[in-house]
Amino acid sequence: MYKYLLLLTLLSTHSRASEINIVSGLSQPLVVNGGNLEINYLTENLIFEYSHGWSLDFAAHGGLAQTEAENDQNLELFLPYSTGGGIGYRLSKQFNARLEYKEHYYEVNRKNSDESFQYITRSLGIGLYWEWQPWQNMLLIVPSLRYWPNLNSSLAGDKFELADGEIHKAHDQGLFANVSIGCKF
Repeated sequence: MYKYLLLLTLLSTHSRASEINIVSGLSQPLVVNGGNLEINYLTENLIFEYSHGWSLDFAAHGGLAQTEAENDQNLELFLPYSTGGGIGYRLSKQFNARLEYKEHYYEVNRKNSDESFQYITRSLGIGLYWEWQPWQNMLLIVPSLRYWPNLNSSLAGDKFELADGEIHKAHDQGLFANVSIGCKF
């Protein structure tokens, strides 16, 4: 983290324009009963991002954030954290594309059973972000579309064999959308 902050400091001294965005995603509290905080440092052309999500309950709302197979296997996926960073290019003042690396820690429990296991996935993907400020210097609204495929997981072969022989494949974040709100400094 220290190296990341040092890099941002060095870049800010050599950039003609710099801004900081602090935003929080809406899907985290609404869909998975958790939270997320994202900090962006924007230069004239580049954007640097750090994001941290916590207490993400993928089993909430009937397993809305889980796969059909995970729901059929009566699994409950909980992420104490999902964290990572990214770097991107500002295609315009409002639109940017980013390359993002994320780590997701899963705690998995099987309903009506004492079966549980944990694992980590790492993803490398892209994100497209559009910034909208309906009232200048107040509210910042950032719709996004992201694709985060897994690079690997801590599971052998990226899968876990359940007690009844069924196979749980490491959860892949895949393609998803979000809307974040916050402010620009």
